[in-house]
Amino acid sequence: ACARVGVAAEAISGFPGVWTSPREKVAALGTHVKRYVTSHGFALNCTTDMTWFREIVPCGLDGRTAVSLQTLVARQGHGDAAVDVEAMVPTVVGSFARVFGCDVRPLEEVSPATLRAIHELCE
Repeated sequence: ACARVGVAAEAISGFPGVWTSPREKVAALGTHVKRYVTSHGFALNCTTDMTWFREIVPCGLDGRTAVSLQTLVARQGHGDAAVDVEAMVPTVVGSFARVFGCDVRPLEEVSPATLRAIHELCE
């Protein structure tokens, strides 16, 4: 998804997330387990104001920082690329489907019984 807007990013062994350099993280990944159900999630810093991240140690990784796609795109001279959340959702969903070889559909298209089961598990 990052490559589609001109930003090179990769996983770095031993460091969770998606990195654009050994020091800059553009996405965070996480898991949550409750009542035998595992949820997975991620956050891609699209146009996030990263000012406050200078005040913390993101994910406990000293000497590293979080960065937004907006900053990276501007830095690389691709300032016209649309990287707001609305523009990135189809890109991220398409990339996810391609990488994992699956069909990604809106939750509204899931059967009512499956949707009820999901809500019950998340309570």
